[in-house]
Amino acid sequence: MPRLPLALALAAAGPLILQSCACGPPPCDLTNGSESVTQHASNRIVLPQGSGDFAFDLNGDGAADNALGNIVGALSFLGVAPQGSVDQAISGGSGILLLKLTSGDPAASPTPCAGASLRNAAPQPNPDFSGAGAFRLDTAVSGLAFSGVLETGTGTFTSADPATATTPVEGELTLPLVASAVTVHVTGARLRTVASGSNLTGQLNAAIPKAQVDGVLVPAIAASFQAVVDANPTSADARQLLQAFDNGGSAAAGCGPACANPGGGCAVSRDGRIDPCEVGTNGFVSGYLAPDVQMFDAAGAYRPSASNAVKDCLSIGLSVTAVPGHF
Repeated sequence: MPRLPLALALAAAGPLILQSCACGPPPCDLTNGSESVTQHASNRIVLPQGSGDFAFDLNGDGAADNALGNIVGALSFLGVAPQGSVDQAISGGSGILLLKLTSGDPAASPTPCAGASLRNAAPQPNPDFSGAGAFRLDTAVSGLAFSGVLETGTGTFTSADPATATTPVEGELTLPLVASAVTVHVTGARLRTVASGSNLTGQLNAAIPKAQVDGVLVPAIAASFQAVVDANPTSADARQLLQAFDNGGSAAAGCGPACANPGGGCAVSRDGRIDPCEVGTNGFVSGYLAPDVQMFDAAGAYRPSASNAVKDCLSIGLSVTAVPGHF
């Protein structure tokens, strides 16, 4: 049964070396010649199985957010189990994210400054997760850059709270959200990593704007369903998916009784194809893909709102483990 591949990797290299640095509270100068750097590569990404897993309050309303957990649950119900595909993808050298932590001397200040970058690794066969592996950046994907605090003595990095930030951490990442790795633009991102010896465990939270959900995530889910059908059209899973989704969707102007796909063209009921609009207008799936947090105001400026009056983004949260790696 095809599973949803997932792509996420971190890069940083070697043990943290503390050096004296006159750093103040973020933002601060992390390129003054006395900074320390670590690099890690993710060897495991864990998907949420429910909305309470790996959740964080992105918009300041007091409730932890992770709609991705509900989506993973819905996909599993439909016969697409994502976690196995994620594991297989990473062991095969794809979907790895690279994390670089940069810091001054965290023992020198009660408010140390630190930064982190999270980037995708280029696919490579037989990735080396021994702690001495070398990885290459995927330069086609921008990644994310965080500022935050590296706690004294614990090696725990925590980036700024997206609910109170005036400028969001945003950019592109290729993430394991559906059957194949999907490159999406995220905003309001937050990263926390905890050192365990030379390894790291981490949690990434972010929001996906509705336009990205409709234009990127929904087509990717439709493609993952179609892959199940194409692999074995007479299987029980394929028949279930076709019965649920190959129905023409909701009527749209210019398409008669059928729905209109985002890139153009109309769906055709019972043609053996699952179109993006047949997924996007399906009552079962569309409910899970509905925005659950408000991250922007009416003018489109970044302004997380605890009132959640106009929800405009879908919250996501993932867990990552990473080993030392060079890039």
